[in-house]
Amino acid sequence: ADVDALIARHRLQGETLQQALTMKAVVLTMEERPGAALDAMAELIAAQNSRSEFDRGDYLPVTDDTIAILNKRVAEGEAGAGNAAAYLALHRMFENQEVPSRYKISCHATETSAFEPNIALRKPIANGYGELLLETTAGLQGEARATALGKGLEDTAFLNEGAIRTIITQTIPQLVGAENAASYLPERYRSWVRPRSRPRSDQQAVTQGR
Repeated sequence: ADVDALIARHRLQGETLQQALTMKAVVLTMEERPGAALDAMAELIAAQNSRSEFDRGDYLPVTDDTIAILNKRVAEGEAGAGNAAAYLALHRMFENQEVPSRYKISCHATETSAFEPNIALRKPIANGYGELLLETTAGLQGEARATALGKGLEDTAFLNEGAIRTIITQTIPQLVGAENAASYLPERYRSWVRPRSRPRSDQQAVTQGR
């Protein structure tokens, strides 16, 4: 509501309007309203038509290529079933940095760390999507559920925590056995369930102890 009021009060358009809409999408995602966040991204796409020679252009660098990618993600989110598809589309927008970050220019010019939307959103998106993935596959058993869970993680790069961690390190191993879990996961996640080898000194100590 505050962002909408700001947009109306200052009659924002072009690049500045797109900055405000990015923040609106961030807030809506953190409020667990992925469908509304996706709508804000659609507004950001439409605002490209209001850019003019008065915009900097490099403060929120949205190009034709950017718009094409964002259009694709919005379409994916709208075509899918419920919030899971919206969360997945938002994950790819922010995790792949398909949404330009104005913070990299305004706050990172001096090589200092600062808040960035894609960092702040990693946890709520991962938890929201992971919980929905568990919920929507709850009717399946054994290998069928493990396969569905693994498929739901394709082309993603989630954090190793929350519901995503539960799926990978607990649910799938329980369904198909710890020794088989990696084969049901995309390559990116297989190391999460593979046993870590002990350092050589530890192995030698074990051998000597025997």
